[in-house]
Amino acid sequence: MILHVLMGQRKCNYPGEYGPEALEVMGEYEFSDNPDWLEEKKVKYQGTDEFVSVVIVDVRVDGNQIARMLCPPNPQIRGEIVAS
Repeated sequence: MILHVLMGQRKCNYPGEYGPEALEVMGEYEFSDNPDWLEEKKVKYQGTDEFVSVVIVDVRVDGNQIARMLCPPNPQIRGEIVAS
């Protein structure tokens, strides 16, 4: 799975005042349906006076691991019927 991350670097008053920020994120499926949305967000952030740089970074992640974190399997509990 590819995540498209809009990253920004705020203007600093001194070196290292701010680190890079993830401003917006889209998964690959949302991006393929509407890539203009992220580009519009990029233009919006570039139009402010807050950032020296704004870029879209593509990050490959393991979609299966994310799915397991979002929807963990149901734990099974062993039991014994003692009366009916």
